[in-house]
Amino acid sequence: MEPYKKAKHVFIDAGLKHAIASFPGKEISILEVGFGTGLNFLLSIAHCTEHKIPLTYTGLEAFPLKIEELESTGYAAYVPDNVWNESD
Repeated sequence: MEPYKKAKHVFIDAGLKHAIASFPGKEISILEVGFGTGLNFLLSIAHCTEHKIPLTYTGLEAFPLKIEELESTGYAAYVPDNVWNESD
């Protein structure tokens, strides 16, 4: 299964959406140990932005990607431009 489909199925559909349904109207907080390429974060922030759900996301990564590596993932195709280009 390609990374996008796996992340969407496991992290978003089975995880994030379940948390949102379990705590309606509440801020969602996520701690991801092993941030990796950041795909789970990008999909989470895109989903929460689209549905106006407050999200606090903390990702821990011992070996973060350089910006060039991140840009080469092609993940920009999976999220809206405003999410990909956000710098805060």
